[in-house]
Amino acid sequence: MQAIELDQSLIQDVLDEFDEHLAGLANDLHALVQSPLAADSVASAFRRIHTIKGDFGFCRAHPYEHFVHTLENTLQRIRSKELICSAVIAEAILQSLEEIRRLADIFPTLSGQDEVPEPNPRLHDLALKMASADTQARADDHARTLLLLLHGLLEDDPPAPPDLPEAAFAHALSMGHMLNGWLETRFGGAWIGRSAFIADAALHIQRHHPAHISSQSLILAGWWHDTGLLATSGTPATSLPDDHQQFAPMHAAHAAQALLALNGECSDPATIIRDHHVWANGKSPPRLTHDAPHPGALILACADELYHRTNGTRGDAFRRGALRTLFDLSAGLETRLDSATLRAFECALPDLISLYA
Repeated sequence: MQAIELDQSLIQDVLDEFDEHLAGLANDLHALVQSPLAADSVASAFRRIHTIKGDFGFCRAHPYEHFVHTLENTLQRIRSKELICSAVIAEAILQSLEEIRRLADIFPTLSGQDEVPEPNPRLHDLALKMASADTQARADDHARTLLLLLHGLLEDDPPAPPDLPEAAFAHALSMGHMLNGWLETRFGGAWIGRSAFIADAALHIQRHHPAHISSQSLILAGWWHDTGLLATSGTPATSLPDDHQQFAPMHAAHAAQALLALNGECSDPATIIRDHHVWANGKSPPRLTHDAPHPGALILACADELYHRTNGTRGDAFRRGALRTLFDLSAGLETRLDSATLRAFECALPDLISLYA
């Protein structure tokens, strides 16, 4: 909710024009679905949504102006032939505008400083992802998710846990760095830089995931998740040991327990650490409950599997290993990952390849 100084003298005209343009936009988009290259239809659709956006700006309903601008960006991608107006994208645009029109019904009753309902932030986020998708398939996928949200068929994610105090987070991270230094000294080889890579990869994947996940939790989980190996016997190795997975239940539990012992407020990253092997490869013991997995555990699983398959390489070897990871995870080979995590991993992979290949 936000107080905005609406220009009440313009409100009714804006709403009347909205209704007129929305009806015309529906005709334009339906025509585009049938004939994707129809220049007249795309020009008309773009002109109508641009006018709706401008009208909200004139009456100072800026949160609505910004949301419609996001939808306009999708039409701009269609106009420049980067995307086609599929049926699912057309419906996502139209039903998003219908939701905006429903919210705007309250405008005539508000005074200048009254709070007005803003567009759902999650809806806005999905509209942004649809507008910025780098492939048609991803744009369609975000449009479908947007429609599920509008129809109440997408479960609400719990909010991310509150951040730790800055000093507590810094202390836990510093301890993670120190323990990883011991781990790298003990095992060497591909273990050097492993945790830093996994923490960074997890954050890249998080940016494309629809769930609310604490960045702090992912960073700590990335730096702490292997530290339980310090409690196991073994000799230095130049690469990830073949029997690494047999230690998964033990070392993940040790690492989670140690992090909680350091700071009892770290239950969120500890959960991510404890469960990530369960969802990556099923090598950990069965869960005692049927609760949905922590989305951070799924993200950490992807980052861990990416490093395990690329083994600290760079250049073309990293690119090949990364693409093989995507294939294996998407094919469901030895994995229990959900579609949202797999989509987020796929979307993050080009950035990771550009950084590490």
